[in-house]
Order: sequence, then structure tokens, then C-alpha cells
Amino acid sequence: MEELKSAGFTQFGNGWAWLVIDKVRLEVMETTNADSFIARGVKPLLTIDVWEYAYYLDYQNRRPDHINTFVDKLIKWAFANYYSSKLG
Repeated sequence: MEELKSAGFTQFGNGWAWLVIDKVRLEVMETTNADSFIARGVKPLLTIDVWEYAYYLDYQNRRPDHINTFVDKLIKWAFANYYSSKLG
């Protein structure tokens, strides 16, 4: 969970932080602008949108507050865990 938060905090500019399955292993990835991880052969489980429009009205320039709220209060970890076991 901390690695996912860190990926969102440190994403330069706009993009996403992803929790993905690479074959049978969970990984955290970042993509920026129109970059896509699909060509890398990984399967997405969840993503945090860190484009400014995703959080500006609620958090202004406080991206870490947006990410902390998303990870700590909005993600259904049981859902991610269930599907990670099915996709691997």
C-alpha cells in the first residue's frame, strides 16, 4: 500500500499509479500522459488517477491528501485481493 501511495506522490506531472499483476506477482507501476502498460503484458487491478483534474476541486494542489484518502478509504482491498488471486 505504501509503495502504491509513493508511486502517486512521486509521479511527475500527470498520470496514474497502478497496482498490476505481472504473471503471478503484484507490482506497482506508474504511467504518464498517454503511456500504456498494456504492451508490457501486465494485468491491471486498480489505479489512482493523479491528473490534477481528478482531485483539484476537492484538494486543490494537495495531491498527497487525495492519494491518502483514495488508498485508505476508497479502495476495496478485499476486491483487489480476490481478483489478484484469480488473475495470477
